[in-house]
Amino acid sequence: MRSRIWQLGFIVVVAVLLVIATPARTTVPALGQTTSDVATCWDSDGGIVPEVAGYVEGIGRQGFPYRRYDECETGQYEGYVKEFYCNGTTPWPVRIACENGCFEGACLTELVCTDNDGDGFAIEGGACGPIDCDDNNPNVYPGAVEICDNGIDDNCNGLIDGEDPACLVCTDNDGDGFAIEGGACGPIDCDDNNPNVYPGAIEICDNGIDDNCNGLIDDADPACQSPNIIIVGWDGVQRDHLLRCFNREIDDCPDGLPNLDQLSGGVIYNNLTSNGETSTKPGWAQLLTGYRAEVTGVLTNGRYQPIPEGYTLFEKVQNHFGADNIVTMFVSGKGEHTGGACIGEETTRNGQPVIENQGQPWCLTRQHLDYYENDLRRNNTVGDRALALLEAHQDDRFLALFLFREPDVTGHVAGVPSLGYSRMLIDVDWWLGRIMSKVDQLGIAGHTVIYVVTDHGFDEGSTYHHAAHYGFMASNDPLVMRSGDRMDFTPTILERYGISRGAIGVAPPVDGYSLYALPPFPCVVQGGTFIDYPGAPQCCDGLTRIGLDRRVGHCMIPSGGTGDNSGFCTLCGNGICEPPENPCNCPEDCPYY
Repeated sequence: MRSRIWQLGFIVVVAVLLVIATPARTTVPALGQTTSDVATCWDSDGGIVPEVAGYVEGIGRQGFPYRRYDECETGQYEGYVKEFYCNGTTPWPVRIACENGCFEGACLTELVCTDNDGDGFAIEGGACGPIDCDDNNPNVYPGAVEICDNGIDDNCNGLIDGEDPACLVCTDNDGDGFAIEGGACGPIDCDDNNPNVYPGAIEICDNGIDDNCNGLIDDADPACQSPNIIIVGWDGVQRDHLLRCFNREIDDCPDGLPNLDQLSGGVIYNNLTSNGETSTKPGWAQLLTGYRAEVTGVLTNGRYQPIPEGYTLFEKVQNHFGADNIVTMFVSGKGEHTGGACIGEETTRNGQPVIENQGQPWCLTRQHLDYYENDLRRNNTVGDRALALLEAHQDDRFLALFLFREPDVTGHVAGVPSLGYSRMLIDVDWWLGRIMSKVDQLGIAGHTVIYVVTDHGFDEGSTYHHAAHYGFMASNDPLVMRSGDRMDFTPTILERYGISRGAIGVAPPVDGYSLYALPPFPCVVQGGTFIDYPGAPQCCDGLTRIGLDRRVGHCMIPSGGTGDNSGFCTLCGNGICEPPENPCNCPEDCPYY
């Protein structure tokens, strides 16, 4: 009994101490909320006090703790402080101009301009002017002449020597955006007096000119040879796991993926998802159109519409050659997510018969295809059908998609990593080998290009792919020179056929860029995607690279792309929350509440 009384007394004392020690927080439950739904907010400096470097902290409505510190702004808002305060139960920022400058999260109460080296520039910034990045060297200050071989950032723009545009000489006589120097200036322009000739241009096949600067003219250029193209789809392949299996780094794959290795010559390209959900409907819609999800209207597996007529790779190729001069094939093991049912037609959902009420993505496209076959399910069914169609059309020009629904289905059951997932990679690799052997047997290998590509990755340690931005692409196409975005796949094949990525009929220009060259822009603009590969355009000056993190009830950091620093280029930190910023990749501008 005494022990019980002692325990109760101890609990009471601890509870009292906790009440005394815990700062008071504003708590305002909304109608119908439970205690766990209530957000809290506490401000260390008691409100909007720009002269004090404080912070706000609390628990958000989703139950996650947060802390937001007051901070001095940079860039166009130099001299302002971003002051966080509690707006009810919400952490909220306000930008305040500091008359005497800002230092370490607070407005200075009097103007202090530290200029140790006497060059007229101080370290405080704000009212003191641009910040001196080295206040012990009078030759280093904002606006100084950049000396290009001294290893110093002379002009305080964050760039040293050859990294600084002031030191870069790029000769572009014809104004096409490409220079003759190469290197940091980008791909070399092989004719700087002709604005229509540059790396990545469409090769015109009868003008006697090397339009795309790849060293090949007219019919010698593979872009003018109108090959057969086979797209082998492996649904739901996580890049990291594929590479572990490909490189024989796991016991599950003692022989690696030998057919993928043979096809690609050992080169695996990164295939990033920067727009649209990392799921099947938007994945294949984007791969086979080159458009952003907002353009096709295929946003998620649950929010979709028929892709507009004329927007798909298949239709553009048919229009280019004439429908009678190329055979188009769409053969899919997936069901409703590559479905072609229009509104009011019978289809299946989760294996059950239903009436389609939105119009599946390929509803309109299927009417233009020579072959549209869906929901074949098993790998051997898809593979056998692919071999039969190749046999039947060996003497025709063709564009074919053979889409295997693995390893995605097994990933949803067994997760990644798992032995089952590895075995399905080995199985689809085996079918790739069968397709390659058939092409060789038919004597059409010399004018057939094969691409193996996935629509999305897979969350590590999960049976889902909510933030699975990292996929892969491999090919025997010798013109492919870089990794890319999911939207870059269609423009690549369009260029292979000599078809423009610009507007065609009612279809607008595609959003992606061919993988045959670096994208035709010097840097990534506000809201654009930085794709991490050697020589890739970086974020433009003043922009910050933020991650691909997504909010799926809670914040999810993308997995499956070890070492990949791809992300978005934004003005994160300017106090304005705008896409692609969100509470997970830019909490400074988008408080999590």
